[in-house]
Amino acid sequence: MERLSERMVHARNMGMRLQELGLRQRDLKVTQDHNRHLEELRSEVEWMLDLVQSRLLAASSPREWEDLETLLGAVSRSLRHMLEVGQFPDMAHEDFLPAEEQIRGTLSRITQLPALEISEDSIQSQKTVEEINRINQINLLIQRHRVLHDRKLAVEGTA
Repeated sequence: MERLSERMVHARNMGMRLQELGLRQRDLKVTQDHNRHLEELRSEVEWMLDLVQSRLLAASSPREWEDLETLLGAVSRSLRHMLEVGQFPDMAHEDFLPAEEQIRGTLSRITQLPALEISEDSIQSQKTVEEINRINQINLLIQRHRVLHDRKLAVEGTA
């Protein structure tokens, strides 16, 4: 009987260890996903900064330099928002809106395109927007600007 009791204790211990292992694996997956999203964001930010650098190198008049100085201030604010979102990717939608607005405006200035408005799809699926990881939202916003910017360049190249 004592031996059976020892086996039951051992089985419970193993069950608790397996449960703990499962929790650690879940936490690891969350961390890996977060790191992947941050890597994607880094790539998108590099694209943004490359555009800013190309505009800096092409500037030739005092007016362009003043515009670029204002743009650099906007880029700095947007990068600070991105850092905050990177630290708190699950922030509430209401807390994220000012950061999203700042980033959207900065992207518009960098790409020299009109600011993208929230699409009807986004409004209709507000619950989805509220549940999505904020880093992903920034990545999608930058990617949309990148596509539109590339299209603009393609049109200008064929004209």
